[in-house]
Amino acid sequence: MSVDAYAGTQSASKRISLLNGPQFAKLANENLSNAGYLTNPAWDNPESQPTYNWQDAVFQTSAVQNYNVSMSGGGEKSRTFFSLGYFKQGGIIIGSDYDRYTARLNTDYNISKKIVVGATISLAREQKESITTDHSFGGILTNVAELQPTSPIYN
Repeated sequence: MSVDAYAGTQSASKRISLLNGPQFAKLANENLSNAGYLTNPAWDNPESQPTYNWQDAVFQTSAVQNYNVSMSGGGEKSRTFFSLGYFKQGGIIIGSDYDRYTARLNTDYNISKKIVVGATISLAREQKESITTDHSFGGILTNVAELQPTSPIYN
């Protein structure tokens, strides 16, 4: 019999360096002014602008865990192996995660020295909650980089 288990955490390894609220307001008004437009009066005092970190609202540290139990045995003519497994991975993006359950049975029987009959049965069930991350206009990572740091995360 064998038991294998591990657990840990995962998080985004690197975040994008984005403007804070005052930096954004100042740059946005400069952009409007340089293009010949009126500046946004809400941004006339950039230092008074709040900063909302959209990356903090999207990313999380999450748990990862894996468990496996297996048993094997046999004699001169037959061998059997059975295992069960469970894997759970919380996503680093809030609302995403992955679960997998597995089972496996292998059996071999030596009919003679030259003939071996065997069977393998594997079962797996997985459940995942995924978030669109790579779509040019609708992916959450694109949106996080494009949203204004002066816009509240929750209304």
